[in-house]
Amino acid sequence: MKRLGALLFAAYLVLASGCGPAPPTISSGSGADAGSGDSIEVAYQLIVQKSVDPVNAATVATAGVNGLRVALIQDGVTPPEVDVPHFTNDPAQDTPLLHDSVQTAIDRYSSKLTPSQADDAVIAAMAKSVGDCHTTYFTPDQFKQQLAWVQGQMQFGGIGASLRKTKPSDPLVIWRVFSGTPAARAGLREGDIIKAVDGHDIGSYTVQAVVDLVRGPVGKTVQLTIQPVGQQTSRVVSIVRDQIQPPNVEYRMLPNQVGYVQLYGFPENAAGQMKQALDALDRQGARSWIIDVRDNGGGAIDSVTQVLSMFVPKNTLLFYLYDSTGKRTDYVADGSVRSHLPPITVLTNDGTGSGAEIFAATLQDQKIAKVVGTQTAGCVGTGQLFSLPSGGGIQVAVAKLLTGQGRVLNQIGVTPDVTVDMTIQDLTAGKDPQLQRAYQLAVSGR
Repeated sequence: MKRLGALLFAAYLVLASGCGPAPPTISSGSGADAGSGDSIEVAYQLIVQKSVDPVNAATVATAGVNGLRVALIQDGVTPPEVDVPHFTNDPAQDTPLLHDSVQTAIDRYSSKLTPSQADDAVIAAMAKSVGDCHTTYFTPDQFKQQLAWVQGQMQFGGIGASLRKTKPSDPLVIWRVFSGTPAARAGLREGDIIKAVDGHDIGSYTVQAVVDLVRGPVGKTVQLTIQPVGQQTSRVVSIVRDQIQPPNVEYRMLPNQVGYVQLYGFPENAAGQMKQALDALDRQGARSWIIDVRDNGGGAIDSVTQVLSMFVPKNTLLFYLYDSTGKRTDYVADGSVRSHLPPITVLTNDGTGSGAEIFAATLQDQKIAKVVGTQTAGCVGTGQLFSLPSGGGIQVAVAKLLTGQGRVLNQIGVTPDVTVDMTIQDLTAGKDPQLQRAYQLAVSGR
């Protein structure tokens, strides 16, 4: 076995829900031919050695081989001749077995399977087998985007809209259209339903899978089949992708001096942007704040700490971690608490994950804010990002996390003080009952 230190670097410790690719098919691999068996080997070792919960090494390896078989079947190879070795649960013995099985399949199906596509299929399946939302695989392009996002520097070719589903079986709806973007110039509106992308029906796709289709090279056209708000017929809209830098924080003043802040994530620069937003609302005379962390999947662990420290007294225990050895690490408020805090309401939904769940739970525990919305994702732990030799990356769950008051949120989530659902009918009608209820609470206190 190769030494891990020679093949990778630890990139970031994050409180971010995994957002890797949908299970790959051979025809939609990363496109490069620079894949490497080393990447599969390194990912396998990382999952086995670094996971906070013990994993069965044989199960991980078997999942990887089966992931390759599934990808070949999806590409029309039926049945694929892929040997599934009898793995021993000893990584030293199983690593060469895994390598030989994958390499034999690559040689056998060289007209359909490149090394990089094998990496995508095998590593994604191994990561999924762990069953933890903080363990996920990123293709090379996705890994670059993930690092850029954590660093607060994310840019990509896209249209400038965010997408939502209220549940997996619901249509995909445009949730936000950002001003000055191709989506806005094309006349897309919040509540429009996306039926197809470049002619491909996306009814069964996850939100992330559709995002991956919509994004692409700047200057290239993507065609969306849209069912506009309030209409029964669809139309095709051609949109030329542009360079998009998604916002981390947006804010505005609502009637009755209610300050509204949308916090999209916790990248490295989130604390500075959050401070600017709150300062601006204070200058405008805000008497209460609504902080919206719906669909916020978390971010860098230090950023979560810095943002929470604006609301919580100095030296308050915010949360703590346990790694696989039982070592405990405490994170406390750093003393940057604001001198004046008006009444605060936090908005959550089932897309509120990881660091955003810690944010909501901590303010709830400390009686600093009321939480309005729906139960959060229950994806709370600590992932570590690692690069792989092929240019891709893997995030591995390396620590368990509890709130400062000892609450376990993983696989449970945060229960709102006031539960308000959002339906597909609300989305397509452009209504936001969760924000409406948070506004009522901010104005009246009840």
